[in-house]
Amino acid sequence: MTSVIAKKCIEEGLQENTGEIDVAVHLGRRVAAKILQQLFGFDAPEEKLLEWSVATHRSFFNNSNAYEEFNKRGIEAGIEMRAYIRKYILPFGKDLANDKDLANDKHLANNPNIIAVLLEAVEGREIQGPEYEFDEERFISNVAGFVTGSVETTNNSICKTLNQLLNKPEALGMVVKAVKDDDDDEIARICWEAYRFGMPPFLKRVVSNECTINGHTFKKGTVVLASTRSASMDPALNKEPETFNPDRDFTYESFHFGHGIHKCLGRYVAVPVVATVIKELILNGELGVSRIEGPRGEMKFDPNDSYVESFRIKLRPKETSDNLMQSLVSMILPPFILTLGFILSALKKADKVRLAAKTAEEPLTLPMKLSICFILGVLLSFSSMLLTGLLEVLKLSVSSVVLYGLITYYVLFSRDK
Repeated sequence: MTSVIAKKCIEEGLQENTGEIDVAVHLGRRVAAKILQQLFGFDAPEEKLLEWSVATHRSFFNNSNAYEEFNKRGIEAGIEMRAYIRKYILPFGKDLANDKDLANDKHLANNPNIIAVLLEAVEGREIQGPEYEFDEERFISNVAGFVTGSVETTNNSICKTLNQLLNKPEALGMVVKAVKDDDDDEIARICWEAYRFGMPPFLKRVVSNECTINGHTFKKGTVVLASTRSASMDPALNKEPETFNPDRDFTYESFHFGHGIHKCLGRYVAVPVVATVIKELILNGELGVSRIEGPRGEMKFDPNDSYVESFRIKLRPKETSDNLMQSLVSMILPPFILTLGFILSALKKADKVRLAAKTAEEPLTLPMKLSICFILGVLLSFSSMLLTGLLEVLKLSVSSVVLYGLITYYVLFSRDK
């Protein structure tokens, strides 16, 4: 299902005349929103999903400058989203809290993946302790966090992973080979290793209890910046961290999306989607993806925070029949007409050619005859491909050349005695 959704989004977003697509606008967010709708049962209108996710993510995670406008819109979007969850999702959460066997209930059978998210919220008792009881507001907050984290996390992960692959030709070559081999596990390992080089520079956190780390005391309420990017380049964690190595022995999902109570709920969408979207892009581009030259090809961020707003890339899409015909008319038609005229004229006068060769003072030798047949065979093959509208007109078939060569030999020389 994920690959089908990705293919459709690529088809809708790809500019056929240029082979360009904006990954952030037409893929990252769109694919994530459709996954939420079709696989996780969060079937609010797509535009509403995108509006809620962008506003809440911007307000909660990417508003380091504390813009009041962002906070206001984030709160408004949060209220709208919570109302939707309370009405449409909360009833399932209550049922699961009382009887987890309802995970197989027919009402959820078409949306099995949402069960994992609901149980994640319901089983908060694993963190809170055995005395923890189902709390409606906490449940709603967790599901809202799932939506908020899914769209922007997925979009940023796709764009930053692809950006790193384009920065590293050897890594791009690895993933193209893995796509050719249809090795999804290898594609995923390469993608998450690429993302390691493009992770967010830091995460803003607030100290909940006073603590001392490496001799530095952090008082309760202190705002700290945890640099995951720096940590990913720590030799104590990753040997030779500057080397691109998709076979590193650590769990990409855990490392990239946090741990414990702060583990990103958006990982349920981002983890399976990122590698699939990269794979479909490469396949659509006929194993070719490239960066657009100049500023237009740069990854662009929202001017007031750090999420990816636009990232245009170049694919090598399969040429359409319309584009092919334009090429034929403008580049091939004139010489084709001359070639076809020559062939028709030569065949029409085959007997004369044969008789002339037969009565010549120095008759044609076999190699000379074969050369003539080969040339006419190539011309006839080329002409037939143009006439029948085959797409790959320049890739002459050996069998067709031989066939037309034999026909030519029969017409011109077979009656020679």
